[in-house]
Amino acid sequence: MRPTIRTALATAAAVVGFTATAVAPADASVGFDHCPVGKFCVFDHADNQAPMDAYAGPQASAEPWDDEAPAVYNRSGGDFSCMWSPAEFQYLDPGRDMYVRAPGIGTPPKPVPPHGAKPRKDENSSFRWGRTLRECQSGKEYSDWNSGDGEDAKALPFGDLNGDGQADLLQRNWNGSLYFLDGNGNGTYLGRGWNGMTLARHGDLTGDGKEDLLARDRAGVLWLYPGKGDGRLGKRTRVGAGWSGMRRFAPVGDLDGDGHGDLMALDTSGHAWLYPGNGHGGFGRRESLGAGWGSALTFTATGDLDGDGHGDVVASDTTGRLWRYPGNGHGGFGRRVLIGSGGWEKYPTLLCVGDVLDDLAWNAPDLLAKSDRELTTYPGTGKGTLGEGREDWNWARSDIF
Repeated sequence: MRPTIRTALATAAAVVGFTATAVAPADASVGFDHCPVGKFCVFDHADNQAPMDAYAGPQASAEPWDDEAPAVYNRSGGDFSCMWSPAEFQYLDPGRDMYVRAPGIGTPPKPVPPHGAKPRKDENSSFRWGRTLRECQSGKEYSDWNSGDGEDAKALPFGDLNGDGQADLLQRNWNGSLYFLDGNGNGTYLGRGWNGMTLARHGDLTGDGKEDLLARDRAGVLWLYPGKGDGRLGKRTRVGAGWSGMRRFAPVGDLDGDGHGDLMALDTSGHAWLYPGNGHGGFGRRESLGAGWGSALTFTATGDLDGDGHGDVVASDTTGRLWRYPGNGHGGFGRRVLIGSGGWEKYPTLLCVGDVLDDLAWNAPDLLAKSDRELTTYPGTGKGTLGEGREDWNWARSDIF
């Protein structure tokens, strides 16, 4: 008699080192309701009485399941599961390779698995799962991000954390992990525990020529993490307490023309303040930038967006409009200019890290806008306006800085 797929898999697992956790038939290893929480289960048949095997980790080569994986049940804790016909997680055939979203892990199953998939009876040689689609697809927590190089894009006096001339990003994921993205599709892990922090960056605050990071903790204490110039961060220093009353804050570059990076903050009453930098990681006595900011959703410094030699700020408001506040070079702004008539309320994060696209104006800063799932890059024209955005959709459950 031909051995069952399940028996073949259990034998092969011992040979090739699978991380499968096989549940013996004597232990009632049939039925979708026996798939353990925290595991990804593969079944012999597409019915509720099928024998199964439960996996704790991704499978790069699941040869015994080739041609015989009619049903799976994702109870891994990850929202996405991915299955490929080739080994080693290669997406080559859209007819058989698939990405499946499967939220709601841990609920009692129905006769048909509510969070599983029914792939075709074709080859399913590798499978993986994760909390985000990018983890499922690539096995990496961070997003692949490219900012251009050479003559295609140039770093400005801000946005370059490792000194290679390209714009960089910091990405924080759902689990509090922080990554440095070098603009070449690579990510460097910087540690966990960042979920309790409100982060912001824009240029050098300590006078050493390296971009730094500001972080406010839950107690309202503001900290400075000095950049090391290679994408990593040094030991933090305390800037001061009492920042809980600020609903938004961000470094804005040298707004007052004294050669030091400054900090701008919006308080809960709708007042904007400028904290002039001292060039040593601290700030002087704050100065009023005026009231009337209560409708602002978020803001970011863009550098010189309009080409007049002074750093500017852009801000979105509750009606979905985007405004440019032209810097006057003396710590204030000229009359604001409307540069986006609607739709900007969907972006809780605005960020400028320099010239990323360079398709409209060479060395003009571009604007990054992050929604729940996508990151959109709007090219600067060099005249204070923005071109049509380019969207990247694999940024769910993460924040950028």
